[in-house]
Amino acid sequence: MKLVPPVTESEPKFIETGSEQAFDDLALLAASVCGTPKALVSFVDKESAVGPQSGDELFVVTDTQRDNRFAQSPLLTNAPFIRFYAGAPFHAVTGEVLGSLCVIDTEPRPAGLTELQANGLRNLARQVSILLDMRRAIAERDVLATAQREAEARHLALLQLGDRLREITTMAEMTLVATRSVGEVLQLSRVGFSPLDGGGFYQSGTARWVAEGSAADGHERQDAAVLHMPVRERGRVVGALVLHDDRPRGWSPEVIAFLGHVIDRVESGLARLKADAEQHVLN
Repeated sequence: MKLVPPVTESEPKFIETGSEQAFDDLALLAASVCGTPKALVSFVDKESAVGPQSGDELFVVTDTQRDNRFAQSPLLTNAPFIRFYAGAPFHAVTGEVLGSLCVIDTEPRPAGLTELQANGLRNLARQVSILLDMRRAIAERDVLATAQREAEARHLALLQLGDRLREITTMAEMTLVATRSVGEVLQLSRVGFSPLDGGGFYQSGTARWVAEGSAADGHERQDAAVLHMPVRERGRVVGALVLHDDRPRGWSPEVIAFLGHVIDRVESGLARLKADAEQHVLN
């Protein structure tokens, strides 16, 4: 498929992209209906678009050499040697014009399009709208499905983490299990637990999980995503869960909530270890 910005007040330009059969078929049919050697699917450059921006009105230039919008354009003297242009807009579901299905010829056409050809071009442009809307719906469905799978993975990870932490008897093992769980479910590069020293400074991580194929240290990467989540014991910060990803990424509210639940479980586990240690002393 060839995607082109519409004719502009300055200089129209064509942008070559990969072929997409569904759009190619509609363009081929448009060229056949209108009797032109070529047809294209083009998308709107909102800042420089010329022609109708709403409705189904056609935009027709019967001779580009007589139209100032094509003045000095290499499209007249070089391929595709445009002398005639006609475009029918296609729309988003909101009614916004997204672009046009256009037909072009290397010869001027003073009579433009017949009524039958004009209606056929409009109808085919509406098919482009329908195709784009179907793709939008499929993309939205895929996004929702991915979000659902990720939510289920986080929920399962929390259940499994809670079960494992109840059986652990050392802080080092507890934080290592937590870092692995977080790293795997969020597909991070590395996750560590850094305790605070007596002066309130983070020490080197005593528990660290690193994804297969990732470097052990990603601190020097300027584009790395980093997040510190404090871990508390009886209200006092005793360390932090440190998350690294070598890829730029955001931390969604759902991910932050998941990390909060992880830390809740770690804090409960640390409180249990503390209570067990105190009870052992009393005994």
